[in-house]
Amino acid sequence: MQEIKRINKIRRRLVKDSNTKKAGKTGPMKTLLVRVMTPDLRERLENLRKKPENIPQPISNTSRANLNKLLTDYTEMKKAILHVYWEEFQKDPVGLMSRVAQPAPKNIDQRKLIPVKDGNERLTSSGFACSQCCQPLYVYKLEQVNDKGKPHTNYFGRCNVSEHERLILLSPHKPEANDELVTYSLGKFGQRALDFYSIHVTRESNHPVKPLEQIGGNSCASGPVGKALSDACMGAVASFLTKYQDIILEHQKVIKKNEKRLANLKDIASANGLAFPKITLPPQPHTKEGIEAYNNVVAQIVIWVNLNLWQKLKIGRDEAKPLQRLKGFPSFPLVERQANEVDWWDMVCNVKKLINEKKEDGKVFWQNLAGYKRQEALLPYLSSEEDRKKGKKFARYQFGDLLLHLEKKHGEDWGKVYDEAWERIDKKVEGLSKHIKLEEERRSEDAQSKAALTDWLRAKASFVIEGLKEADKDEFCRCELKLQKWYGDLRGKPFAIEAENSILDISGFSKQYNCAFIWQKDGVKKLNLYLIINYFKGGKLRFKKIKPEAFEANRFYTVINKKSGEIVPMEVNFNFDDPNLIILPLAFGKRQGREFIWNDLLSLETGSLKLANGRVIEKTLYNRRTRQDEPALFVALTFERREVLDSSNIKPMNLIGIDRGENIPAVIALTDPEGCPLSRFKDSLGNPTHILRIGESYKEKQRTIQAAKEVEQRRAGGYSRKYASKAKNLADDMVRNTARDLLYYAVTQDAMLIFENLSRGFGRQGKRTFMAERQYTRMEDWLTAKLAYEGLPSKTYLSKTLAQYTSKTCSNCGFTITSADYDRVLEKLKKTATGWMTTINGKELKVEGQITYYNRYKRQNVVKDLSVELDRLSEESVNNDISSWTKGRSGEALSLLKKRFSHRPVQEKFVCLNCGFETHADEQAALNIARSWLFLRSQEYKKYQTNKTTGNTDKRAFVETWQSFYRKKLKEVWKPAV
Repeated sequence: MQEIKRINKIRRRLVKDSNTKKAGKTGPMKTLLVRVMTPDLRERLENLRKKPENIPQPISNTSRANLNKLLTDYTEMKKAILHVYWEEFQKDPVGLMSRVAQPAPKNIDQRKLIPVKDGNERLTSSGFACSQCCQPLYVYKLEQVNDKGKPHTNYFGRCNVSEHERLILLSPHKPEANDELVTYSLGKFGQRALDFYSIHVTRESNHPVKPLEQIGGNSCASGPVGKALSDACMGAVASFLTKYQDIILEHQKVIKKNEKRLANLKDIASANGLAFPKITLPPQPHTKEGIEAYNNVVAQIVIWVNLNLWQKLKIGRDEAKPLQRLKGFPSFPLVERQANEVDWWDMVCNVKKLINEKKEDGKVFWQNLAGYKRQEALLPYLSSEEDRKKGKKFARYQFGDLLLHLEKKHGEDWGKVYDEAWERIDKKVEGLSKHIKLEEERRSEDAQSKAALTDWLRAKASFVIEGLKEADKDEFCRCELKLQKWYGDLRGKPFAIEAENSILDISGFSKQYNCAFIWQKDGVKKLNLYLIINYFKGGKLRFKKIKPEAFEANRFYTVINKKSGEIVPMEVNFNFDDPNLIILPLAFGKRQGREFIWNDLLSLETGSLKLANGRVIEKTLYNRRTRQDEPALFVALTFERREVLDSSNIKPMNLIGIDRGENIPAVIALTDPEGCPLSRFKDSLGNPTHILRIGESYKEKQRTIQAAKEVEQRRAGGYSRKYASKAKNLADDMVRNTARDLLYYAVTQDAMLIFENLSRGFGRQGKRTFMAERQYTRMEDWLTAKLAYEGLPSKTYLSKTLAQYTSKTCSNCGFTITSADYDRVLEKLKKTATGWMTTINGKELKVEGQITYYNRYKRQNVVKDLSVELDRLSEESVNNDISSWTKGRSGEALSLLKKRFSHRPVQEKFVCLNCGFETHADEQAALNIARSWLFLRSQEYKKYQTNKTTGNTDKRAFVETWQSFYRKKLKEVWKPAV
């Protein structure tokens, strides 16, 4: 309820500041997902609610049976239609692509078309054929001028038969080399180009599929379902052909690169006296079997390069570039689905069988390997320094750590090392297998545990066939290719595809379609809502036109959309016991009702909203109590606005800087147009402030879920889907609520929301932090979607600024700490009679005290005495002169100084190293973000940009420009904090 009040308050304020206007041909839309009331859902709600009598009755058995039949018919007809086009695609893919290609606009004057000719003055063929006569389509161009006066050229494919005047849009592709010709692809694929209606609906048609006559047996019932079925099928075909063409174009580029790289590899092999295998690359494939054959050849070449060039000769990958594999073609929707599924357990059995076959050979190899050779063979199983910094450790590296541990335990007896490592990994694999099978018995799938088991088996298989690299290279290549194929390196991931949801699309709600979304008022604040589909011929729905003010309690109403755009309220009469109707009672909550039904500003009753389309979805949901997937029914309703706001009168004056931190989702700072703080908010004590913290409670909730996930992993060897869904729901809730609050403050305070431009992401943060789960771009996407629903472009209230130095600049004096400042601190470091001393920004400071920091790899706090550590480094260097220290010791000293003189001694605290000003780090960053937006529009920044184009600037120049602007504003406009 609080959410709707806040949204309505935003709308009232927007309407007050701006006029409304009619939406275009298609207004902004919003889709609502509502669950169908079933007996088990009603029972669960009765146990939760105090007034179970307000819960609507569940779906009847008759309606459920009719719906199941309709879903089955819909799915079968969709498969039958797609199967027809699949056969056409197999026979002539280029012909089908030409037929589905989007035609050019009808207003094109073909007399102005200019033919594109080659060097011999012959017409250029597009590579496609006419769908009517199968003659080649030749390339023509049309030079035009757009509305802004800029010239542009469009390319078309046209048949030279005069009767065939249908033009097809083409997209030219410039060649990479001068000796190559320009190639063309089809611009777009339009689902209407397939002409579904004339093929599948007309009774005189000889086409093998006529689903609309089979669904419902009458034209009325086939309307909403059949039209949506046609759109769904044609959209699926058009989407498939788009992906297919994109893959073909990408294959052309990859094959050209591979030919050049293969020639380079042959030259390297010849120069080093190596025999290169007699392998030639196949021509460009146009089938999945051809892609697999091509990738097999590439895999053989890559294995040879790995063994001979990278490992033997130590040639870098930049010099001996590996060949690239081709991406697989997309699967044709529904038809190829079952054929492409991979039995995951069969793959596991195949890998285990190969491992057991090579077990003894592997033991002999590792047992007889000399010490230095063993260390060299173990290198691929040992993690590097960069790998250790990552939160997740691959099974291969865990395997290597285990081998080193057992080597210390058993010494040089690698027979015992091999046997114990084998036994431990078998226990690990067995535990994961039991957990996965237990989840499958509960009708759920643990993808993370499957990935872990796959990773461990792959590491184990690579370990046992390591000896074949030297003993039998041909056998090693055969085993490696088998593993790559089993693990999906050549064909995709080995996991089975999840079952597709059963979907029934509805293209519209109208009297003619006999499909209606109706509601019944039962009192002032109670609504019963239903979706009714007239499936059989005998179903009866009677509509009666009424006046908008004639809505009464205990009667059923709906609204009908006329072609003229008029919304007509209708009273609906029907029989609940009618066996030919599908009546779906909807579990419409109060919040949803307030937003779409009896909302004063936007509702179906007032005519400000209209129903566009809908769909019935049958999907599986994970039940936390039973730990099983259970079927559930949903209805997705799309509402379309008839009026939107006029954004021309909305011009926010103030600024709201937004800092998105690791512990707090958003900290905002409100300023006036000049950047001075505006104290219009209230803090926890009721005092005025310009700072607000939004969503502080989410961090603790995330920690609770993370702790539960770790306990579950230790107990069962994997995560259950319960915690995965909890983490996702928490992140979604945080994004939605935080974004709603931001929009509320932007509208009520007449302010522009200023975000940091975080296009580079948060790569510095680990996966265990809430930072990685925030998905900050979704917050901006939600705000953009919410503004679009109100008819406003995102630039009305959203803007971005530079993220550089907003968290390192003091709002009291304008000093900005940079890495160059720390370098100068290290240069000024010297040993005196009283201890170590240095200089920061002209101020001499004593270098002493303890440093406490958290070691993420050891997962513990580390305490060091700074002066003791510097004395140690000085003794190791036998010199107090910092300039003569080695690079490693200088780097360690610099790291210690950064920790001691940090502007962020703790996560939440900012300390200025120039004036000593202390404040909350996120609060100051939010204020600086708003001021950074002003900096981008200042004369100082424009001058900096001018110098930058001439190449007369560096990183330090930007910092100096930023500090100069900040200090000037502090002196003239802003006031220091203290």
